[in-house]
Amino acid sequence: CEKGRRWDKAWRLLACMGTDELEADTITRNAATSACEKNARWESALMAIATWQCSKLEQDIYAINAAISASGRCLQALNLLDFARDIQLRTDTVSCNAAITACEQDRSWLYTMAILQGMEQCSLQADLLTANAAVTACEKASAWSSSILLHRAFHGRGCQPD
Repeated sequence: CEKGRRWDKAWRLLACMGTDELEADTITRNAATSACEKNARWESALMAIATWQCSKLEQDIYAINAAISASGRCLQALNLLDFARDIQLRTDTVSCNAAITACEQDRSWLYTMAILQGMEQCSLQADLLTANAAVTACEKASAWSSSILLHRAFHGRGCQPD
């Protein structure tokens, strides 16, 4: 369903698992959330996260990351990062990259800078995706001096943004 862009079918299958003596597990929930992400169905991805709170399934960072990616909105992404921390999930570089990308799309360069600072405080390693999204977020917001400083900082760490 994920690769075939059939998020709706993934959700129907997941819903049937509760009624057909089949039990959804973390993998099926993650797959359904990921299908929503691939199809930019952030509302459904958030619903998956919400339903987890009512289930016995252990939550994991993979579904949160998919929901952050699906959100495409900076404040929603930041709320999901906070949610992950609230339920004691350790965010990772993928989590932060997804949030930075959402902030880039919203031209929210200050939030991007805050995420980068949080990554450093948590000893998370920035990668090329981090660098490109952060520099682009500053450029889209016309925060040219920050963009240049980030470009230099990433270059100095051996991670040269495009």
